[in-house]
Amino acid sequence: MNFKHFILGTAGHVDHGKTSLIKTLTGFDCDTHKEEKLRGITINLGFTHIKLPDGNSLSIVDVPGHADFIDTMISGASGIDFVLFVIAADEGIMPQSKEHLEILQLLGIKKGIIVLSKSDLTDKEFRSLVKEDIAIFTSDTFLENCPIVEFSAVTGEGKESLISEIVKLTQTIPEKNSEGHFRMNIDRIFVSQGHGTIVNGSVLSGSADKSKELFLLPGGEKFRIRRIERHGKEVENILAGDRASINLVGLKREEIEKGMILSEKDIRTTRLIDAKISLFKNLTALPLWSQVIVIIGTNRLIAKVHILDDDEIKSGENGLAQIYFNKPIIALPGDCFIIRSSSDDITYGGGHVLDPYPLHHRRRRKKQVELVKQRASGDFIDLIAVEVRKNITPLTFNEIKERNIFNNDFSEDLISKLPEDISCIRFENTYIFLKKEKYLSICQEVIKTLEAKHENAKESDEGKTFLELSGIFGKDQSENNKILLKRVLSDLLDSKKLKMVNNTYALYSHKASLEDKQQQLINAVSKIILNEGKLITKEKVIEAGINQKILRKDIEFAINYLFKNHGIYFSNNTIIHIDIIKKSISIVEKFAKNGIAVTQFRDNMGINRDNSVIILEFLDSLKITTRKDNLRFLLPGYTEKIK
Repeated sequence: MNFKHFILGTAGHVDHGKTSLIKTLTGFDCDTHKEEKLRGITINLGFTHIKLPDGNSLSIVDVPGHADFIDTMISGASGIDFVLFVIAADEGIMPQSKEHLEILQLLGIKKGIIVLSKSDLTDKEFRSLVKEDIAIFTSDTFLENCPIVEFSAVTGEGKESLISEIVKLTQTIPEKNSEGHFRMNIDRIFVSQGHGTIVNGSVLSGSADKSKELFLLPGGEKFRIRRIERHGKEVENILAGDRASINLVGLKREEIEKGMILSEKDIRTTRLIDAKISLFKNLTALPLWSQVIVIIGTNRLIAKVHILDDDEIKSGENGLAQIYFNKPIIALPGDCFIIRSSSDDITYGGGHVLDPYPLHHRRRRKKQVELVKQRASGDFIDLIAVEVRKNITPLTFNEIKERNIFNNDFSEDLISKLPEDISCIRFENTYIFLKKEKYLSICQEVIKTLEAKHENAKESDEGKTFLELSGIFGKDQSENNKILLKRVLSDLLDSKKLKMVNNTYALYSHKASLEDKQQQLINAVSKIILNEGKLITKEKVIEAGINQKILRKDIEFAINYLFKNHGIYFSNNTIIHIDIIKKSISIVEKFAKNGIAVTQFRDNMGINRDNSVIILEFLDSLKITTRKDNLRFLLPGYTEKIK
């Protein structure tokens, strides 16, 4: 049987008994630091675990409740599956109770149990009044109507009931998806003698084993895994939803800090995100430009918030914003964050990442803000369209999926649902998405490029090769651009706007034309090459042309023209005129029945043996003739070999 692993987090006001609760459940005191013992409060994140009666297990994150350590609480709450929300029976709801609940809401926590701690200090009637307050307090939150368990760390009352409720709750929580790429926020770092640096964190997605190499981000350095632990025991692999300790080979303590992540993929950093922000009630509005502290994952950063869809976000309301960070971070769509005041004494609210690599919206242009609104709507088709609109180059479906972390699979049905300005084109087995105007502009660019080519080389039927036409993309010779060009060329061929000429693309309407002087030049060089039926080398043609006062560049032009238009052929450095080849074929035809020998060919052509051999071997190479013993015979279809 496969058992599940969950991450439980605590939350609640300072001194309401969170750490005592965990100690009663597990036997482990999460306050392990000297200062915590002296002050009697939790300062750092505490970690332990427990095995449930049904075989499933819990990793437990104990967070501080004091207002001075709210940043630590937020880091600990990131990645948990459910919460034990602790409210002391003798004090009831307190300031950090409210702040913690608001933070948990914004971090996307969906499940929880309320623990009415210190129940031994009050009577039943008073606890009933506190429960009534809790019902009002949790109204319209994820804790509304959740179980409330009376508990005492002194007497142990409620322990079994709490464990029973935890088992019931975990049965309703689906396992996290472990199919994506491995990602883990680092919330604890320590050095172990003989092992080196070890990092702890909650696995957000994917899985990892010792065969995987992981990137430490930001930075991008790759490390091998030496050892993996879960709940203090070495394991072969870890999955999404696990609390894990990972020992990395060669990692030095000074190379890592809290807030970094481990990932099997080298994720690009960003200093700019588009986000949806929600503010807590009973606070002042967040103005157009605000300097704040953003806590995302286990990272704490100074940032500027630029409101996009209004001049401020009012208390208790939502808004769209672009957030500028003071240093590069790793963020993915859907990642939650909390916003605190720049003095770090007030929690304003929080939100989630819409786009980790957005366009710059400093001027709040209407079209750009509209893209952010569409992305915020969460509609699958809108999301694809927005991603395509903001990119210059075309994207495959998988690229869009990877950038936006959604689970939808590609189907051809979605193509018909795309907005009019978005195209999805297919070439062979690849689909790419792009703006329709981009497709049309590439079509126009191909036509313009070939028009210029034909204008500068009117004498040639040929256009440009695929490689030459790829130059319209400049340095961006991506595979997607190549696929786009292949599709464009295919469509232009089908619509008879282009034609193929000698493996080049030419305008369908183009016909080679020569000026009178060019035609006279070509005729003169052609006559030199014909050489009274004898073969001639290129050097000899140039020499003869210069003797006739023809410029070398003009001779080269004529030779190239004749070659491209099948007026001459090359056999190594020897030039064979088309008239000589045609005469040769007609002579071989006379001996078609019995074959022709070299001597017979020589005598009929009136040339020497060496030239005869060159011509006959060239005919063999063109598959016009074939040699059997000392005779040549014509091959079927030979009339199609020479144009």
